[in-house]
Order: sequence, then structure tokens, then C-alpha cells
Amino acid sequence: MLKVAAEGLGVTVEPTFHAHAFPDIRVNGYGIEVKYSVRDTWNAVGNSVFESMRDPSVSEIYVMFGKVGGNPEARWAKYEDCIKHVRVSNAPRFVVDLDSEESPLFERFDISYKNFSNLDEDGKMAHVRDSWRKRLSPGEHLWWFEPSHTLRWSHFFGQFLKVCSNADGRHGHGREETPFHGGVQEARGA
Repeated sequence: MLKVAAEGLGVTVEPTFHAHAFPDIRVNGYGIEVKYSVRDTWNAVGNSVFESMRDPSVSEIYVMFGKVGGNPEARWAKYEDCIKHVRVSNAPRFVVDLDSEESPLFERFDISYKNFSNLDEDGKMAHVRDSWRKRLSPGEHLWWFEPSHTLRWSHFFGQFLKVCSNADGRHGHGREETPFHGGVQEARGA
């Protein structure tokens, strides 16, 4: 559709180098990431924080967002301006929100998106971890999110074994013994 709209304008529109590359489309050195929602919302999960499949030929990236739920609409924005936080499932991913009043994530990180994109994985994760830590209550930490050199896996493995098996041989019992609580572990001298 974009290619058809660009005909005769001297604009080159093409997909990026791979089906999973970021952003989705290249237009004369600019990138376009396409997002949509079937719900009445302007937010969606974005690309990986690590951007390992980023197209190096794009200089700036914009989001084209189509919302189908409620009153169908389309909007566009500069990508870095609509990233509001990081969501973690199997990997940390940006969350794009074109309707939030919250300041862009990179303002809160105190680093430009361009400079963030140039960091290595450890540098990126330092910013992400710091952001998540600010959301925790005193005495809590993210046991699953810490740098690998700070984890004491023997402790966590031991806790896991306690949860999975107890003295009478029943499995799945003993949950009351675990220090885990909703993905957050209370600091108990662990």
C-alpha cells in the first residue's frame, strides 16, 4: 500500500532485509515499524530491547499504528517518543504507546534512543534493570533479572528443589517454604 502511494514520487519503499528485522519497512533511509491493535488501545509490544535484527541502513524510525477496536483510526509517531516502558516475557521488549501521557522511556533512562541503540547488551540491560528496580518496594529485588554474575544459582536451585519435593515424597507441596512471591523475591539474606 505504501509502495503504491509512493509511486512517481522518487521514494523507494521496500521491506527490511529479513521477515523478523526491525523496523518492518525502509523508506529512503527511514524506518517504519507497523503496529496494530484489534482492541480500543494505542499500545502494543514493540521490538526487542537488544535490537539484534535492526536494519543498519535506517537512520530514524517511525511507528505507523492502526487501531481497529472502538473507532478505527491510524496514527504515526517517532518511535523513540512512544516507547513508554519495557515488558519482560522470554526477552525484554519495548512497549509502544501512542496515547500515554508518560514521558518517553529514554528521557527517564537519561540517554537518547540513538545512544541507547549503540550500547552493547550489558549496557542496555543496566538501564532496563535500573528502571525496574525503581518500581520495587523496599527489600524486594528481581531474582530473575539480575546480571548472571550476581546470582547465586545454588541458592535458587536449592529453593526450587524444596518446592518440588519435600520429605514425605509428595511433589508440588511445600510452597509455603519458598521465598518467591509473584516474580519478586524478598531480600532475606539470600
